[in-house]
Amino acid sequence: MKKKKWNRVLAVLLMMVMSISLLSGCGGKSTEKEDAETITVYLWSTNLYEKYAPYIQEQLPDINVEFVVGNNDLDFYKFLKENGGLPDIITCCRFSLHDASPLKDSLMDLSTTNVAGAVYDTYLSSFMNEDGSVNWLPVCADAHGFVVNKDLFEKYDIPLPTDYESFVSACEAFEEVGIRG
Repeated sequence: MKKKKWNRVLAVLLMMVMSISLLSGCGGKSTEKEDAETITVYLWSTNLYEKYAPYIQEQLPDINVEFVVGNNDLDFYKFLKENGGLPDIITCCRFSLHDASPLKDSLMDLSTTNVAGAVYDTYLSSFMNEDGSVNWLPVCADAHGFVVNKDLFEKYDIPLPTDYESFVSACEAFEEVGIRG
C-alpha cells in the first residue's frame, strides 16, 4: 500500500513539475514580447491604420508597434509635448513647416536619412528648417499646388482651372489636342 501511495505522490509531483515547466516555457514568449522594444505611432486617420498597420506588423514581428489613431491637430501634439507624451512617430496631414515649428526640438532630424534622400530636393526644401534640418517628410501625392504653362492654355484657348471639375475639363481638352501628362 505504501508503495502505491508513494507512486501516486511521485506521479502527481512529476505532473506538477511538467506543468510548471510547460507553463513557464509558454510564459517566456509573452515576456519576451512584453520586453521587446515598443514603438508608438500616431496616425491621423483610421484609413492609415486599416491599410498599413498589418503590413508594418508583418515586417517587424519582433517589435511591438502600438498604433493610435490620434488627431490631425497640431494643438493636440503641442499638448502631448508639454505633458511629456509625444509618440515615437507622428503621421499628419497638411502641417506646414511654420505650424510645426513648436515641436522642432522634440523631433528627429531626418535630413540625412535614406527616406529623405528619396524625396526630390526641390520638394524637400519646402520642409527644411533654416538650420538645414528636416523634421517632416512629405508623403506620396502630397500636392500643395500646381504649376501651369499659361502659354499652352492661351495657345489652345483652354480656361485656367479654378476647381477640380475645371481641372479635369482642362486635362480632357489638352488630351483632345494631343497633349498628355
